[in-house]
Amino acid sequence: MIAIDNDRKRLAVLDQVKADYVAARAPIGVSAGQIFTVCADLTGDGWPVARSSVSAIICVHFAMIDLIPNFISSLQEGGYLYVETFGGQGENFRELPKAKQLRELLSTHVDFKYHKERKVGPAECDSVAVTLLAQRR
Repeated sequence: MIAIDNDRKRLAVLDQVKADYVAARAPIGVSAGQIFTVCADLTGDGWPVARSSVSAIICVHFAMIDLIPNFISSLQEGGYLYVETFGGQGENFRELPKAKQLRELLSTHVDFKYHKERKVGPAECDSVAVTLLAQRR
């Protein structure tokens, strides 16, 4: 698993949880799995995941629609994509996708297993909070 965040403190917490788990629960000689932490600013051009290299991407509370092509590129055939945007509290509705925008961006590459949009913000903005699960064709 690769955990990507631009906050080193959050990644350090994850590294500590992983170390505590391995020390407390994993029997000697048994691997607890690997979580690789990567500190990266995903708002730029520095997408750190290779083409067709992952079997799943989970993106929670991060609404960078510009990353969708990167997600599709990095997913292996049959891989899963789970996206849950933030809920649209306060003024952050301005950063959320427009109605049907994510569905349209993904529809030629994935089969949707679940897709739900919820209107947020003023009526004239057409912003939605989205939760979706899709599988790469």
